[in-house]
Amino acid sequence: MATTKSSRTGLKLNPPKHSPFPKHSGLTLLEVLIALLVLSIGLVGIAVLHLNSIKYAHSSYYTSVATALALDFEERLWISLLENDGCIENSTVIGNGTAAEDNTVIGDLLSLWGDTNDQAGAVVLPSLRIDWTFNAPATGTNAHTDVPLTISWAEGRFDNVLEDREEFHYIARVICYRKAIVNNE
Repeated sequence: MATTKSSRTGLKLNPPKHSPFPKHSGLTLLEVLIALLVLSIGLVGIAVLHLNSIKYAHSSYYTSVATALALDFEERLWISLLENDGCIENSTVIGNGTAAEDNTVIGDLLSLWGDTNDQAGAVVLPSLRIDWTFNAPATGTNAHTDVPLTISWAEGRFDNVLEDREEFHYIARVICYRKAIVNNE
């Protein structure tokens, strides 16, 4: 069997170690720009998450204040039951919620928790509005009465303060006993 020499056996496949053009090891400009783009997208995402967490913490704070206000409302209703012989009337005790000067439950809440409270360190809800409905049971009955309460406030950090309002809904349950009227007493 005859063997033939390949014409390529004399060629070196590896370049010489001392080439006039040294081989560079490192990153190209394109690779660096792509890495910066990926990093900047990640940082923007983190910034958006941080801003959302601040927004939700702010909203959570106001919701906690509204919860305390609702519990204050319910406690004042129970006190009013004692002061009014076991039952309360619509506007005479609770109030209509339109004026903070009213000497009613709603008036007291508005002056304590609303913008008009300018005491140092006072916890207030901006542009506070309190809406409620109360249906007293019939005369001579002893019944649970639900008093739905809606507390709304302006967030204040949005552009349109009047339209961007948050609401908190609460139902206070009280027992109302209305005495039966005997002989027009």
